[in-house]
Amino acid sequence: MKTPLFFLLMLLVVMPAMAQTILFEDDFEMANFKPQWTPIPGVPNGIVDIANGWGFDDSRGARLGKSSSAGGYVSNALDLHLNLAGQTQVAMTFKIGDVADETDYDDAIFFSNNGGLNFERVFVFEPSDWCDQYGQFPPLDIDQLAAQNGLTLTSQFVIRFQQHGEDYLPYYDGFYLDDVRVYVPDLTYAPLPFTDTFETGAFGSMWTWSFADQTNSLADIPTRPSNLVDIATAIGFNSSRGVRMGKTCSDGPATNALDLHLNLAGQTQVAMTFKIRDVADETDYDDAIYFSNNGGITFEKVYSFVWGATADVYTDYNLNISNLAATNGLALTNQFVIRFQQYGEDYLPYYDGIYLDNVQVTGTSTGIESTAANPAQDLLLVYPNPAGSWLHLNTAIPHLQEGGIIQIFSATGQLALQHTPGVAGGGNPVAIDHLAPGLYFVQLTTPQGNYCQRMVKQ
Repeated sequence: MKTPLFFLLMLLVVMPAMAQTILFEDDFEMANFKPQWTPIPGVPNGIVDIANGWGFDDSRGARLGKSSSAGGYVSNALDLHLNLAGQTQVAMTFKIGDVADETDYDDAIFFSNNGGLNFERVFVFEPSDWCDQYGQFPPLDIDQLAAQNGLTLTSQFVIRFQQHGEDYLPYYDGFYLDDVRVYVPDLTYAPLPFTDTFETGAFGSMWTWSFADQTNSLADIPTRPSNLVDIATAIGFNSSRGVRMGKTCSDGPATNALDLHLNLAGQTQVAMTFKIRDVADETDYDDAIYFSNNGGITFEKVYSFVWGATADVYTDYNLNISNLAATNGLALTNQFVIRFQQYGEDYLPYYDGIYLDNVQVTGTSTGIESTAANPAQDLLLVYPNPAGSWLHLNTAIPHLQEGGIIQIFSATGQLALQHTPGVAGGGNPVAIDHLAPGLYFVQLTTPQGNYCQRMVKQ
């Protein structure tokens, strides 16, 4: 059942703006579509335009729907044309407002890498299960979605927002778009010691708001536009800024994930402290902390939260990261991810959520850790990328042949290939002609640490 949001969550909200290189952005305040956009209204009575008062915060926004219910069902499309040639990591965020739209197969995002001659459906909208309000998904991984559907990033790449319906705006069967941004995220693995009180008002480049599909086990639709992971004022410890994780309305169960990326290579006695305030959240299996030591390819659940004992009061947590990792068979690597996860179906600021503050991670250095912000880029080169029948690895790691293993994982974390590398330097060819086209993660495990890079198989 759809429930409108009748209250303001906070007077001041800071959206999760991680470090990034902007490729395209549009808030539609110019009142006309930028030249990268192509509106394609359906016939008859389709609407694809920019309207005043229908954007986020009552600004201008793009709307897709119909002007009249006459003529039956139509599909409306808004195409974004981009030159993504040579890009390997691209993300997109946008705000979307549902207007009593019913879920149809054609409510989705489609990709084309040949200028719109052919399209692939890559991301499904399910507006029948959304509240009638604006919301936002976590950043969409454009290159991963493309690779999963057999597409590469080209100079003629098209991202299509599509809506299908038979009734008319502004009351039924449509949706609004605003604040579309396409960018290259600047992800880093932070060294120790690490501290974040979130007083800057923005997530640093070591944090990512992520889709929780890998670690969700309870929600049929783990991520909706009503999912909420951001930094807000007056909700942190001592009324400072803090992170909130929950929902903006009660449109069904959902799972939130906030990932902290750390370089833990060469560290021992690693510990993490943080404060969490339970906001009438119910204890569920998916309320937990997860670890990954391969950059988020796979995760292990290592700690379960139990809510209710100290509701509405900040509680101190102190976790032994080294012991939790060892107990779950994970080594501390330079691509270590700690996932804070929250599950619920009601809405903040009254029910079913948590506030997080004062995260600190410390350890004892053995003196051999990598100092690079993203060490895999410096020590492991995968080429060509995209790859055909053969993949080559170039690495500066000495004594590579002494216990090194190359593993290639699919985008869903399944082991697709394992190979023993040769010497350091150039070469190290790996036959991949038997792999299906798509996105893969190449992980090199050595006595010196783990190194992971993305690879697209054509």
